[in-house]
Amino acid sequence: MSDPGRDNIAGTADDPLYQSERYGDFSYNMAVENGDYEVTLKFAEVFFTTAGQRVFSVSLEGKMVISNLDLVAEVGPLAAYDVAFPVTVADGVLNIAFHSVVNNAKINAIKVVAK
Repeated sequence: MSDPGRDNIAGTADDPLYQSERYGDFSYNMAVENGDYEVTLKFAEVFFTTAGQRVFSVSLEGKMVISNLDLVAEVGPLAAYDVAFPVTVADGVLNIAFHSVVNNAKINAIKVVAK
């Protein structure tokens, strides 16, 4: 097991951004103006070290955009994994939901940029 908050994170020069996390089944409902956005989800597995120990899915605006993500299987432990998605918001609220499959879903950071 790693030591969150102290470990170096591969693939980024911004270790602190990836050293803390929110986990569980949770969602964000961000007030934004209607329009087009790029949403970047930033992940790093800072707790588990073996594939299959954490698997989760993510939806944006009610659409599943990540299904059964296993960060250790994808990039290994203590490695940054960023995924960007185009999103159109029509109701003034950007909805992001995290769904646990095995153990808890997680996120390290979210970046939202208007297009």
